[in-house]
Amino acid sequence: MILDKNYEYYLSLKDKLNFVYKGIQYNKVLSFDIARIAFLKEKDYTIREILRNFLFSVDLAPLVKACSIKEKIIIYSIGRNDYKFQIEQTISGISSIETILIEKLEKKNSFKPLQILVTFFHTYKSLRGKISLYEIIFLTSKIVFYKSIHEQLFLIFNIQCKNKIKLISFNSAFNIENLICQFFNLNHHPTFSLSHGFFVPYKKFIPTDIVNGENIVSNEIIVWGSSSVTDLNDNYDFPTKRVLVGGNPKYPYKKIRLKQTFKKCIVLLGRGIYNDSNLEIIKILKDFISENSSIIFELKLHPSLKIELYREICNGTNIEIIEDNKTLFDIFNENIYDFSIVNNSTTYYDALYAEMICLRYELSENEEFKGLDDKFVDSETLKNRINYFMNIDSHKLNSETEELLESILGMGINNYKQILD
Repeated sequence: MILDKNYEYYLSLKDKLNFVYKGIQYNKVLSFDIARIAFLKEKDYTIREILRNFLFSVDLAPLVKACSIKEKIIIYSIGRNDYKFQIEQTISGISSIETILIEKLEKKNSFKPLQILVTFFHTYKSLRGKISLYEIIFLTSKIVFYKSIHEQLFLIFNIQCKNKIKLISFNSAFNIENLICQFFNLNHHPTFSLSHGFFVPYKKFIPTDIVNGENIVSNEIIVWGSSSVTDLNDNYDFPTKRVLVGGNPKYPYKKIRLKQTFKKCIVLLGRGIYNDSNLEIIKILKDFISENSSIIFELKLHPSLKIELYREICNGTNIEIIEDNKTLFDIFNENIYDFSIVNNSTTYYDALYAEMICLRYELSENEEFKGLDDKFVDSETLKNRINYFMNIDSHKLNSETEELLESILGMGINNYKQILD
């Protein structure tokens, strides 16, 4: 693992909060909250959030009820449409299963002044001089919040639920899901975590994504393709015997026929942390267009990017910005682009699955995604890669792409019913 000051800071704070309460390892439950302190330049935890943590808990009655009537429960924290779609695809055809969206659970009063004071004292003692008083209060509020959920589980779960339950967590590294998953482990229920990305190494700096890999607490994790089995072991020391290949039902098998024409390109820009390299790519495109004006380039911005900045930069050029709210899935289904360019994003594989050559900007590469020989560094090498793919043997190219999509994306693999039923 590369050296990264934010990551080192995160690990030091996590180590200071390495305590166990009624069998639950709390620094794992708190890992994303600790990461918010260690990684984010602009702090996003508000006084309102802190007060809410002190005053309220979540009502776990729907989870307890589901456990009394179903054999399998799937929990997820955030109701994003893409997450919901993945879950629907994953559980299709699986019997006796209930889905619980944690952010939709009702709030319940849970104000415990004595617990707040005791927790603040211990947190302050552990982190004094490491973080600000405000950050100590924030973490105190999160510990109090998680303990209130923990107490609910401890008091009512074993009384009202006698069945053996298979718990499937969308992301067992994340907050409440982590807590619930650890609790189910303690009570000897089988637990699984799904995947919503990859577990690749980093070359330049470590983003908060690393928390997803290092805090998995489920007995087993179900990954998309065989490459993730190796990646989890190599990059996170996660035992291969606890990694199951489930595939990704979103990507059924199809015969890949990559286009080898280069008239119109969709440029898939990276999220906010890659803003600088996004701008470098646009400069390269301007240089390229000055000598190769026949190719049309259109930018698809990540939701975290400021569209006003990119409008200003592209003003007066032949580079357009896609400004509607269509999903990438819908855009690719329109089949209006010949090829694509990507910056540090897993959409690289989506583009290949949509049968487009996808070129990668090498100088900015932080996340080491396995792929084709498709990297460029300037306008000249961009031109070379285009010429290379225009002339490469199509059979060899398509065969190599199919193997890549199967091993990385889990194309054509669907083992979830076999694993979970």
